[in-house]
Amino acid sequence: MQQQTGIFGKIIILSNYFEDSLILKNEKQSNKLYELISNKIKINNMKLIYRASRDGLEFKNVVDKLKDKSNLIFVYLTGKHRIFGNYLKVKLENLGNEIDKYYKDENAFVFSLNNNKI
Repeated sequence: MQQQTGIFGKIIILSNYFEDSLILKNEKQSNKLYELISNKIKINNMKLIYRASRDGLEFKNVVDKLKDKSNLIFVYLTGKHRIFGNYLKVKLENLGNEIDKYYKDENAFVFSLNNNKI
């Protein structure tokens, strides 16, 4: 991400920020998501670690990709072209173990890109 300041204020250029996303299909959508959630969290390096269409929906595949990870942004697309998601800061330790695990995260939030709300 590049940030520039000029006579019109801060300009954010995100050309490669969500480049691997199949949901955020253009720079306008990427910028909108960044502007919405960057007030709540600091975004540094982003890396796509799980994609259902690539990695499958089997529980084991999801667990293998997400266990012991933190600072996760999930982005979903509905059949009606609605984009929403959530953020988790907590580290997903012991994810996939035989014992049910509940995570408490004071920093978690959900968002709607279409409604521009957290």
